[in-house]
Amino acid sequence: MSAGSAQQPQQQEMPTWVRSYVHYDQLASGLYKQCLNARKLRDGFEDKIIHQLTTQGMGNAILQVSQGKYQLKSEQHLAPLSITNLEALLHQYYNQKVPHGPDETNAILQFIKSNRQHTSNIRIRKIDESGAVPAPPGGLKSLPGL
Repeated sequence: MSAGSAQQPQQQEMPTWVRSYVHYDQLASGLYKQCLNARKLRDGFEDKIIHQLTTQGMGNAILQVSQGKYQLKSEQHLAPLSITNLEALLHQYYNQKVPHGPDETNAILQFIKSNRQHTSNIRIRKIDESGAVPAPPGGLKSLPGL
């Protein structure tokens, strides 16, 4: 079989691949938006339930429904380890370690920034009519948006 005949079936399949890609891209975008909306509504109901239970002094109540039992629990979340937070923590560390000694925060941050690894991937992105590529909703780590 020649190279030209091997490419012919792939060229015939290209429209199917593109239609499938667009279909699943739109499906992923729709599901992402539905998920965001569902979480927003859930959080609103959660706020109302917490407010009602705490104002009535029922913070230890157990809510029993057909899907299971629910109870108020305190959760702690760590602050994100962003460059800004890391810088503040390093300054705090050096102020505690040697109050009037050298603060190497800037040198450490410069080292981290200059040696940070990254990867590149080729992806398909929808281009709006102005030619600009829209950012996906929720930032770069979210599903591709339309």
